[in-house]
Amino acid sequence: MTSVLVVGAGVGGLTAARALARTGHEVVLAERAPGPSAVGAGLVLTAAAVARLGDLGVVLGDRALPLRDFALAGPGGRRLGARGDRIAIARPDLEAALLDGLAGQVDLRFGTRAEPVEVAGDRPVVRIGGSTEAFDLVVGADGIGSRLRESVAPGAGRRPSGQVCWRGIVDLESDAATELWTGVERIGTVPLPGRRTYVYVVRSSERPGPPASGPGAPLTPLPEHEARALAAIDALPESEQLRHGLDELDRPVWGAGRVVLIGDAAHAITPNL
Repeated sequence: MTSVLVVGAGVGGLTAARALARTGHEVVLAERAPGPSAVGAGLVLTAAAVARLGDLGVVLGDRALPLRDFALAGPGGRRLGARGDRIAIARPDLEAALLDGLAGQVDLRFGTRAEPVEVAGDRPVVRIGGSTEAFDLVVGADGIGSRLRESVAPGAGRRPSGQVCWRGIVDLESDAATELWTGVERIGTVPLPGRRTYVYVVRSSERPGPPASGPGAPLTPLPEHEARALAAIDALPESEQLRHGLDELDRPVWGAGRVVLIGDAAHAITPNL
């Protein structure tokens, strides 16, 4: 039986762990956080992604909301395109669905930091908590600040994208998902179950790091729907408002030898892309 270590219990790590366990591998999932994250915003999944989750036994049920439309508009509200056949879900709800029943398939180790020790040999060696263990394969799903990426590609650079982002889930009812490009900022709204809406605002910024406060007033005149969405996310308590300076990698890194990278550890780009 092949032994696999998955580092990181985000969406990518949980999905990888389920897939590997269902195909007969012995899987350890290490996550430095003490438990599943309750923090997060929204996600839009394609029908193909939902089908693959179903193949892994993941039931989204009423956690997800089918989207009848996802409309993209340019300055002045000019419609640039639309796509249907999507579902919307809050990130914590997707992670909860991925965790359902996983404890019986995978050795889950929350509150456990994984540090690479020797990754160049036939069996990568990783320090997990207080012990050192060897695996046949290590999957790095540990995000844009991946320690595993540093161990297999120390020259890979993380750099500011020149953008900042505010994200949050607000009490606002929406009929359809939208993204408005004003030429100065991008404002997206995605309806969620329970008459909630995932809102995100992306702006260019010369200052690296997270913004000090909420998005404030719009930088350009906005249609009523986007103006209400921006006001709602600006009014969120600081603890419920995700504020980020957006970073990206200067090149993808897929791993080396028996260490593979997925998600933001491998190819981090800005969230709206």
